[in-house]
Amino acid sequence: MDLTHVDLHLGETLHRAGDTIEQVYFPESGFISVLTVLADGSPLEIGLIGAEGVVGASVVLGATASYSETMCQTGGGAHRMPAPALKHVLPQTPHFHDLLLRYVHVFLV
Repeated sequence: MDLTHVDLHLGETLHRAGDTIEQVYFPESGFISVLTVLADGSPLEIGLIGAEGVVGASVVLGATASYSETMCQTGGGAHRMPAPALKHVLPQTPHFHDLLLRYVHVFLV
């Protein structure tokens, strides 16, 4: 897999709503907020992702654009993978694909 270790910084934005998901992140430490922007422009946290999760996991469902903004609530580390590389590896790793689908389900529930 095409993974790169990266440092995440407090306040860093990983994805913006509507933008193409270029990278998927697998956090090792720290917390990433999933935010939506209300009609008045104020942000609302709709989820929190830590070491159990994946930032940009909607790529697994075939999405190409982010439905939300993701922002680091703390510093930490993660492994980053280009979204096209993840899409390429999923058919070759059915167990990994299944785990990611289960994660998406749990996150949505």
